[in-house]
Amino acid sequence: MAKLSSVNKNKRREKMAADHKAKRAALKAVGARAGRFALFIPALMKPRPLALRAQLWALARNLPVPDLPAPGLVAIPPPEAWPKDFAAAMGWVEAGPVLLRQGVAERIAGDDVRIHLVKDGDHRLSRPSDLALMITTVTEVAG
Repeated sequence: MAKLSSVNKNKRREKMAADHKAKRAALKAVGARAGRFALFIPALMKPRPLALRAQLWALARNLPVPDLPAPGLVAIPPPEAWPKDFAAAMGWVEAGPVLLRQGVAERIAGDDVRIHLVKDGDHRLSRPSDLALMITTVTEVAG
């Protein structure tokens, strides 16, 4: 029986740990991931579930459904036509002047990630100097 003004710290800690473990297992069972920015389900970021989520979001707010970015994009400039909070609800994370897809933002937020800006680099980074930079970086991270 709990006392009116206190609870045994060790028993409470054990119960909290058990509750936490059960909740984590339940979330894992539905494919949820706990990231640095949010709790999210990657399967719901696919085009069809995302379109349905956008429709439900708009319906709940009595707003027209905002246009979604093309499937496969991982970074976009913030669309001016998007209502407040729509980007976050659809799994986009603010990253300076762009929005990053949730899963991508989670992957690059790790402590072992470094970003090198390559002047006049294109999206393939296929020049010998770009490839050399990537190989050097991977070698350093691998230790």
